[in-house]
Amino acid sequence: MDAMSDELIDWLNEELRDRAWSQRELSRRAKVSQATISQVLANQQKPTWDFCAAIAGPLDKSVDDVFIIVEHAEPAELSRLLQDAGFRVWCEDCEVVGVERGG
Repeated sequence: MDAMSDELIDWLNEELRDRAWSQRELSRRAKVSQATISQVLANQQKPTWDFCAAIAGPLDKSVDDVFIIVEHAEPAELSRLLQDAGFRVWCEDCEVVGVERGG
């Protein structure tokens, strides 16, 4: 498992436990397939920016809150997540130093 997945999986499992929600309930509220949630939690699928954005609202978090959890990722993983979401990313000395919304 990579650092991003570890952090997100642990956090998301805790959020589900605290709310006594099933994956199905989060799926319904976030409008994300239950299969996707299950695969992310089983580390069979990497979370995307869209996934993080979708789960934020139902969990009473901002996208920034979820992103802070994801920021514990290795720079390459963080860069991939941002690029997959259409951002341009600048790295320097193996650190993300700039992000701009692609257009």
